[in-house]
Amino acid sequence: MKKSISGNIIFNVIYALWNAAFPLISSVYVARILLKEDVGQIAFAQNIVSYFLTFASLGIPKYGIREIACHLEDKREREKIFSELFVINLFSTVVCSLLYLGMIFAVPYFRERLTVYLAVALPLFANIGNLDWFYAGQEAYREIARRNGLTKLLCMLVLIFSVRDRFDGLPYALVCSAATVGYFVWNALHLLKDVRISVRKLDCRRHFAPVMLLLGSIIANDIYVKVDTTMLGIRGSAEDVAVYTYAVRPIRALCMIAVTAGMAVLPRLSLCHAQKRREEFSRWVSDTYEIILLFAAPCTIGLLLIPEMMTAALFGGQYLESAALLRILAPLVLIISSCGLLGQSVLIASGKEKYQLHAMAAGAVLSVALNLVLIPAYGTAGAAFASVISELSVLFFYLLQSKREFRLRFEKGYLSSWAAGCVIFGITLTALKRGMGNNGAGFFICCGIGAAVYFSVLIAFKNPVLTNGTKRLKGRLRGK
Repeated sequence: MKKSISGNIIFNVIYALWNAAFPLISSVYVARILLKEDVGQIAFAQNIVSYFLTFASLGIPKYGIREIACHLEDKREREKIFSELFVINLFSTVVCSLLYLGMIFAVPYFRERLTVYLAVALPLFANIGNLDWFYAGQEAYREIARRNGLTKLLCMLVLIFSVRDRFDGLPYALVCSAATVGYFVWNALHLLKDVRISVRKLDCRRHFAPVMLLLGSIIANDIYVKVDTTMLGIRGSAEDVAVYTYAVRPIRALCMIAVTAGMAVLPRLSLCHAQKRREEFSRWVSDTYEIILLFAAPCTIGLLLIPEMMTAALFGGQYLESAALLRILAPLVLIISSCGLLGQSVLIASGKEKYQLHAMAAGAVLSVALNLVLIPAYGTAGAAFASVISELSVLFFYLLQSKREFRLRFEKGYLSSWAAGCVIFGITLTALKRGMGNNGAGFFICCGIGAAVYFSVLIAFKNPVLTNGTKRLKGRLRGK
């Protein structure tokens, strides 16, 4: 049974909100407790283990959504596909876990910090429970949002009681890992009721080519997204990593929410493409991009105009250096949001994973080259510029390859109302900033008033996304 695409987006955004909120809120909490050096070391350790986690997951989280979505009506084939992908994921998780353990025991730098590197690796060891793709392929976004939210909420409470002084770096690392592991375990236990796992007559080989193709894209993406932190950890200090991490986390949190809205339409786009419904395909892409722009544009404007207020409010005075980096990184919210829809939804749904690989490979090469040149000369600012330029190159490639698959059509009145909202929102933030300065408390006032003004302008100009959404909501409340 098809579910409302707006409902899918809402629950997928809620899911992303929890994923974004936990690292951000935990960062806000520990910024005033832990030492910069400890925060930087933990962030660097999480960065290292994330590469192994990428290899362990292969391309299954994306590929699995498409395959499950395309076989919704055939339960037997759906369970067979799940069993095959489960076996592949089990094997890759075991291999990558053993390689990671071998590395941290063999390399002196990691061995000296063994407890931290074991603590951050728990999600890698539990990766076999990473089964979101099975539920997402069936558009069961409500269930995964609920489980994810409850797990993250519980871990936030544990964090408050377990991290109390500057020497509690290890408990912080453990709680961060537990937020992911707990969710994986819950998914795995629940899945036993929903699907029968079989090891008979499986044909795992048929998935190798597309899975490895997607893995190549994800590896390339990991390189150009994470290489800045990796190289800062190698060429700079733990304090540099901490300052840069605290600039990147708000950006990535906002991007995660916007990208997740685009990922929510992947099952529907996959079905439309399989059934050659091109007009409907274009309509879903256009509608989703309208929603993404409504969210991403004001976030970008806010990061450009009031990063000092945001840094003071969230992380305190010791991380004010992150404000300048936030201003450099601000365009990433719009850029990555657009990349998410075009690359992770349009190209994958269209079966053009190879173009995603080409784009990300080019972005990875450019990112490594730029970081090698810019970090020694400009430090954290160089890493920030390298990230923006690399993401822009990927977006340009996605535009070239995806434009054949759809026609972007904005509804009448959308662009004018959206532009008016953005301009007046920017003017409002500028005026408020001049009146309040860069104090942390003013950040929340700016956000509240700015959001009220922004949505008021959209409503006044009859933005079609809000108008249509309001009509649907009223219809449901009236029982229509």
